[in-house]
Amino acid sequence: MRVSIEQCFDTLKNTLMQDHSYMHSDISFEAWCFINHISLTLAYRVLNTIKKAGLTSTYSLRDIMTYLSRIQKVKIMDDWKTSEYTRIVKKACDKLGIKLE
Repeated sequence: MRVSIEQCFDTLKNTLMQDHSYMHSDISFEAWCFINHISLTLAYRVLNTIKKAGLTSTYSLRDIMTYLSRIQKVKIMDDWKTSEYTRIVKKACDKLGIKLE
C-alpha cells in the first residue's frame, strides 16, 4: 500500500507538476488540494485506460497528456468546433477509445 501512495505522490509531483502550492490563504489551499485530487483521479483513469488497452509499452501518462493538451475547441459564431489535430493524436485516441468529436 505504501508503494501505491508513493506512486501517487510521484505522479502529482513529477507528471502533474503540483509539488508547490504557492497559496497564501486557507481557502486557496483547500481549492488547490481539491483541484489536485481531481487531477490525480483523472490521471489514474487515463493510466488505467492505457493498461486496459495493453499499451503501457507504447504510451505513458505524459504522452497522452501532451496529445490531449493539443486538442482545442474553437467557437465559430454560436457553434463550438474541435480544432485540427495530428494523425498521431487521432491514432492514440482511437487506440485508447477516446472520442474526440
